[in-house]
Amino acid sequence: MNLLLLSEQDVDNITSTAKVKLLVYMQWSDPRLAGRVGGQRLPPRLWSPRLRLSEGRADMSVTTLEFALREWDANARDGDLYCLDLYEGSINNDMDLQRFPFDTDNIEITFLGSQCALRDGTIRNQRKSDYRIIAPWEHGVVGEEKMDIPEWKWIFTTTEYLKTNPDDSNDHSRDVFRINIVVTRNTKYYMTKIITPLLLITTLNFMVFYVPIEDLADRLAHITTLFLSRSRCCT
Repeated sequence: MNLLLLSEQDVDNITSTAKVKLLVYMQWSDPRLAGRVGGQRLPPRLWSPRLRLSEGRADMSVTTLEFALREWDANARDGDLYCLDLYEGSINNDMDLQRFPFDTDNIEITFLGSQCALRDGTIRNQRKSDYRIIAPWEHGVVGEEKMDIPEWKWIFTTTEYLKTNPDDSNDHSRDVFRINIVVTRNTKYYMTKIITPLLLITTLNFMVFYVPIEDLADRLAHITTLFLSRSRCCT
């Protein structure tokens, strides 16, 4: 199994969600198809593994782009198949904003081997007795270093195998693996447009003490000007 991260389109601080676009490639062998050539149609009731994205929201769509024999692979054995699934939509992304804008975000993408997809589009529940996910963490993720996320910068990616279903700690019947994409917020905008101007305005506030006490009008003018500047800076 391989995973290509096409894009991480947006990280929403308000709703704690992220929009992702993923390509998942899986390959397996079915001895029942031994001797079948590419020109022959695959059985209509033949199914392919369908991984469920645990963090996926209601708008998450999964589309099987390809499902066929691996005839193009010179190392493929008789009866080897592959499928290519496209995942596109929003995922839940819990964020800790206490250090904003100097915060980091760990985007979790958890896949469960809990379903299969028939060629007619029917989705069925599966368990480890039906198929297993073998060592996807060894292949890692491709494409995360090329992500262009507004306001964010990619740091590193890790993968791990989970012994239990994160949605149900008592469920050991399905293979689960998780991808952790760590990104850090780009602070350049906040430093140049917000923090630095506010620091300068705050420093200028102390200049009012150098205006003679009897020049009340000048003092009020200075304070009012800085107040308007601060209001404009923060809008």
